[in-house]
Amino acid sequence: MYIEHVPKITKGDKLIIGLGDSFTQGVGAYTDETWKKHNGKIEVFTNEPDLVAEQYEGSWVNQLCQTHFKGWIPVNMGHAGVGNRAAVKQLYINTRVDIEKASEVIVVLLLSGMERFDFFRKDYDNKNHHSFQAMWPNPQDPGATHAELWKAYREELYSEKFIAYEVILNILEAQTFCQAHGYKFVFGSAFDLRANRHWLLKNLCGLLTVLEPTNKKLIDKIDWKNYIYPKGCDSFLQYLLKLEGKEHLSSGGWWTHYTNLDAPTEYITNCAHPTRKGHTVMANIIAEFIKDTK
Repeated sequence: MYIEHVPKITKGDKLIIGLGDSFTQGVGAYTDETWKKHNGKIEVFTNEPDLVAEQYEGSWVNQLCQTHFKGWIPVNMGHAGVGNRAAVKQLYINTRVDIEKASEVIVVLLLSGMERFDFFRKDYDNKNHHSFQAMWPNPQDPGATHAELWKAYREELYSEKFIAYEVILNILEAQTFCQAHGYKFVFGSAFDLRANRHWLLKNLCGLLTVLEPTNKKLIDKIDWKNYIYPKGCDSFLQYLLKLEGKEHLSSGGWWTHYTNLDAPTEYITNCAHPTRKGHTVMANIIAEFIKDTK
């Protein structure tokens, strides 16, 4: 459900809040009729109101409530293109939903690419859909609207250690927010295979340094029993690729492969996002995890 269309929350309502990037917003989650109407090709960052509304409608957040948690209100705070800093901070800056009136809240965070780094836009206006500017460490990327800034990020800030610390703090921020408000919190990775305890331990505790005990203690402040491994996979995309017999692409190559196709496949679009059926699979896995962890 498009967040601007979320009904007014009244005391006693139950909410499921989705946090993340385009994999949460629902980019690509169009009906078959819509794909046919556009001859199998739809731009990733389309701003056509009907298409954007259809993304939210087909997203795993909405399907989670429609199919598995009937009577709960879906609140999709996903924003295409953002990283984990921006995704988590929606809990604070999104004032269009009266979360505090709800009797129960489940927050589901699907982590974005760890290399993305967000900061408030200098022209921030809480009426705008996008309040953050995201950077990648690749100024050659055709989506780099601020190439010099991206270059500075790559040369002066970015490292695997940097993104490891960042993602830990992003997760802890969401976890602490939920603990403080009595909300249930679960999380997993949309497509990044690195956003898990094993990778973090390897990259922050792999060498015998004076910081190793401190880093392990920091990593284990995260309640990892709330982390979703989709059917044993490290990310939701990896599982969708497995369903398509393309799991070998999950560590690299999936974007190029799918964006060169003329039409979406069963679970993944040719804009390299989950199809509506892909979002159904994601919703099923998340629902099963939430119910199993009670």
